[in-house]
Amino acid sequence: MLIHPPSSRVARINGERGLKAAVLPLGLAYLASVLRDRGYEVKILDCIIEGYDNEEIEVEPEIFRYGLTDEQIAGSIQDFKPDVVCISCLHAIRQPEADTVARISKIAAPTALVVMGGASPTALKERIFDEPAVDYLLRGEGELRLPIFLEALAVGGRNLEKVDGLIYRDGGRIVSNPLKMEPMQIDTIPFPAYDLLPMEKYFNVRRNPSVHSSKGRTSIMISSRGCGMTCYYCPVHNIFGPTGPDYRMRSVDNVLAEIEHLVTHYGIEEIQFEDANFNASPKRTIALSRAIGERFPGLRWCTPHGNQLSTLTDEVLTAMREGGCYSLHLAIESGNQGFLDARKGWVRLDRLTHILETATRLGFKKNAFLMIGYPEETREDIQRTVDYAMVLDLDDVHFFIATPFPGTEMYDICKRSGWLDLSLSLRHFRYSCGVIKTENFDPAYLQKVRREGWLCVRKKIEKKHEAIKLTEMEEEVYG
Repeated sequence: MLIHPPSSRVARINGERGLKAAVLPLGLAYLASVLRDRGYEVKILDCIIEGYDNEEIEVEPEIFRYGLTDEQIAGSIQDFKPDVVCISCLHAIRQPEADTVARISKIAAPTALVVMGGASPTALKERIFDEPAVDYLLRGEGELRLPIFLEALAVGGRNLEKVDGLIYRDGGRIVSNPLKMEPMQIDTIPFPAYDLLPMEKYFNVRRNPSVHSSKGRTSIMISSRGCGMTCYYCPVHNIFGPTGPDYRMRSVDNVLAEIEHLVTHYGIEEIQFEDANFNASPKRTIALSRAIGERFPGLRWCTPHGNQLSTLTDEVLTAMREGGCYSLHLAIESGNQGFLDARKGWVRLDRLTHILETATRLGFKKNAFLMIGYPEETREDIQRTVDYAMVLDLDDVHFFIATPFPGTEMYDICKRSGWLDLSLSLRHFRYSCGVIKTENFDPAYLQKVRREGWLCVRKKIEKKHEAIKLTEMEEEVYG
């Protein structure tokens, strides 16, 4: 049984709760497909979508959980009677809920083995075993390692020490097998087992808050894994590429075949590519964009995780727009070029004006991602980013608070420097809260600037378009 735990949302600055969202658990769907091909009986339980309308429980002050209740999760486990329960945890804020599901699993199926995987437990590693209900932790790409692990279990666990990336208890000690295997050739992975998910339910709920199309027959996909960049706040390398090339692309034909499957079987009208860096390769971006436009005229698509500025040439932008991409999400990150030079290197703000002019001419919706509260910043630096957003020709803007997720260089720097509030639970590690306190700022200041900066930019955008009402998505992001 593969379980996607419940999620949580935080109260807004004005005291109201943030809005909910649900995205199909693509990673578990990939795992299910691989395991099913090997003869295993597999069930996916997405606790968020199945319990989306549940009343919420306050799990911490001003933090509310939504999804299936503990009793409902236990009932589903008891009905399926699994031998192995695999729990996915993609983000630090989800770790407490993942631990809760592990405890529920041990009570509902006492003989079942509980395995945890995903970016958060991969980063936290041995700390996961503070939760006694977790029997095993599997790091790295699960499609590669989980079948090997299950084969070791099938012979009585005699070869556990040979399972790449496995962490487990052996008596009173914790054994941590190193990650050695090369990353997968991702064209060899079967398409996600969409048929094991309640697809119709996802079409009727909110999804990505940074995307204009929040509802309708939309599905997520990935066309690549990894990123290739080295942003010190990003945890994507915890899963993709710890032992080899970080950025791997699916072939154009492979991507088109999956789109064909989604369009044919589920009537999909829009694809949201969840790639960490969709346009890392300009040549490949052009080829894929043109192929989508030719094969699926009328299909809308976008890349809500952001577009790398340095590769957005006129030719790339033209191919994307003609291929059906309707919205750009520009990963600007900061209005301070000196910081970008020191930390990112590949972002040149002096190119942005031309990119925005080209995007306007081509008819894109133009969104910007900006981040404030890097630990090295002063209040003047933070204000400079807000002021920079005010002069840009945008249709939307998203301000985030720099967050040092476990497993990142930024986390290590903040912990070592004493900037990280270690009393906070992992549920606070989200882009709207802030967990850093330096001599220049604290979380409350960052939240205030984030909201005020967004409101100022939105007023400018509203004036440009004469009348734009705040959508539920925007209210969720900015309270």
